Amino acid sequence: MNIEIVFYLMIAAAILHILEEYFLGWLEWARNFISGVTLAQFVVINVLFLILTVLAAIMDAQCTILRSSVFALVLFNALVHIVPTIRQRQFSPGLITALLLCLPLGLLGYFLLLSSGSLTLRGLGWSILTGLGWMSVPFLFQAVRILINK
Repeated sequence: MNIEIVFYLMIAAAILHILEEYFLGWLEWARNFISGVTLAQFVVINVLFLILTVLAAIMDAQCTILRSSVFALVLFNALVHIVPTIRQRQFSPGLITALLLCLPLGLLGYFLLLSSGSLTLRGLGWSILTGLGWMSVPFLFQAVRILINK
């Protein structure tokens, strides 16, 4: 499979993931862990997520670390759905698309980039750190919001 196809499939996976979270009640689920999460926050974070996936698909192929960081983001996001589901024994809305789309596409994307030589192990490390940075944005936002409202 061509890596460019994987980047475009990530856009579709992101859209389906957001729809799953919205229609299966991720907001209500999240409020069990963090009070004050709003629909507006959900929308902003997910619009940023979609923008990132689109940018990854259309960026120059030479921007491999930044482009591939979307794979790390979706892999970390999958963990954010998997771990609470296991620990709390409660379904996390978004788990289905995380397992069936995001996890396989993230792993496939990294595999294709590494096997083609487009991404080095050092680049993989930077990509993972960048993806972790992307994933930390909603958590940092909530932490700051909670601190300000104390």
